[in-house]
Amino acid sequence: MLPDQSRIQRPSFWRNRKTLALLVVATITIAAVLLALHLRRSSYLTTEILVLGDSQLSFGAGPVLSTFFADLPNACRADVARPNDLTLLEGKRFAMIGTRSTSLQSWVQSDGRAWELLCHKDKRWGVNASAWGTVKPAERRYIQVGEGDKFQFCQQPKPPLANLLSDGYYQPQLLMVFVGGNGARRLARSQQAANADVTRFVARLPAHIGCIFMMTAPIYSESHNTTRVVAQANLRAAFATHGRRCAFVDGHTSATRAAIEGQPQFFKRDNEGNVTDPYHADAQAAARFLALRRPALCRALASQFRRRAAAQ
Repeated sequence: MLPDQSRIQRPSFWRNRKTLALLVVATITIAAVLLALHLRRSSYLTTEILVLGDSQLSFGAGPVLSTFFADLPNACRADVARPNDLTLLEGKRFAMIGTRSTSLQSWVQSDGRAWELLCHKDKRWGVNASAWGTVKPAERRYIQVGEGDKFQFCQQPKPPLANLLSDGYYQPQLLMVFVGGNGARRLARSQQAANADVTRFVARLPAHIGCIFMMTAPIYSESHNTTRVVAQANLRAAFATHGRRCAFVDGHTSATRAAIEGQPQFFKRDNEGNVTDPYHADAQAAARFLALRRPALCRALASQFRRRAAAQ
């Protein structure tokens, strides 16, 4: 009697099916991992809003602005002029990088002291910047510009801004510069210096990327703030020569100075109550600053995204 052929073949058939199933599962798993890695990389490259700041972001302003940018429609609900503006602000991811004593000049030069402050290690701390939003490391907020795939901005002879916005790298819809301390004396002394920095900045900024410049919050010292007010005026005049290319938001106003300047409770102090760091106000002061300047900042954001929508 001949053996039952179906019974002989069945074990081999099921072994092949199990092998195929395992291969399918393995393929799907590998594809999912590769997709996750791709999305993780592309998420910071294509973040809609990119903020370049100074050490104010490393201290008080970082967490305050992070909360603000994380939910723009609600943060700006009472401040935008047109109902459709809130729709334009929906779903906007953000990344912020704050690099110690930097200025607009640091981003548009490829050498010199201003460039070094952005691209060289801080000898005391070993890192020179903080990161927030999609570029923030999981462990802590401090990073070193020039180290890691997210922060490759310092390849000479190009200036950092050109490296940042090169093809295949960062592709924001809106670039906001939030600086004001370092180099304020130079800018206050010379309208030509402000003009040169702004002209180089605008020249390096692709036409499809929106732009906001915002001066940082006042500090403890009245005399330093007075210098920064003049620097702010010179920068505003320089941006004005480029028409509506960038929105400009004053950080130093009579209201913000009255709220923060000379107020020791907002600055680091020793046991005797003496201010030991007059340059970096804390998060409470940053919240007061943002509350005062939020309407102007929200209108600037809406105007830039409105301009982008009209151009599409």
